[in-house]
Amino acid sequence: MGKITTPSTSLLTASQVAKRLNVSRSHVYNLMNTGEIPTVCIGGSRRVRPEDLEWFIRSNVIVGEDDRFFESWREV
Repeated sequence: MGKITTPSTSLLTASQVAKRLNVSRSHVYNLMNTGEIPTVCIGGSRRVRPEDLEWFIRSNVIVGEDDRFFESWREV
């Protein structure tokens, strides 16, 4: 069996993820249920590893020439 390493930071609840993403908790549960945000199951609870949340954020960055919002945001 391989050794399981745990990060020094603790696992995040859906409420904590929602707060960090500034979205509703139900939206976070939808993202968790579809697998867009990977989860860890502990008994009947689901948690998110901080590195998985970081991956989700990085994989959803939108950069494009036609995206005026992000173009104006980068100029600030």
